[in-house]
Amino acid sequence: MRRSSARAFSLVEVLVVLVILALLATMAIPACQRIRENSERQTVEQNLERIAEAGQRYLLDSGTDSVTYPTLVDNGFDPVPSVAGETYQHLVVRNSGMLEVETNDGEVQYDY
Repeated sequence: MRRSSARAFSLVEVLVVLVILALLATMAIPACQRIRENSERQTVEQNLERIAEAGQRYLLDSGTDSVTYPTLVDNGFDPVPSVAGETYQHLVVRNSGMLEVETNDGEVQYDY
């Protein structure tokens, strides 16, 4: 009987490959998490910037000193979707200042 010339992988070789893949995964998962958190934070900052700009336009048009986010939405501003567990309902835009929301990963602020 003739043996095949093809050689199969040994159990040790397969285990070494699995260990290497596991090590690579343990390094990649936290990096992906940080990328996701940074992306969410940037999106929340952009949302606050949009709200501040809309609020400033509303203040110029109406001649008032402050406006709440719900008032902006009632007057045609598209509602901003939550990205990181934040809520915008409590925001008040004034002539100048800062907007701040609490997210799943901490606070995000926008100065205007």
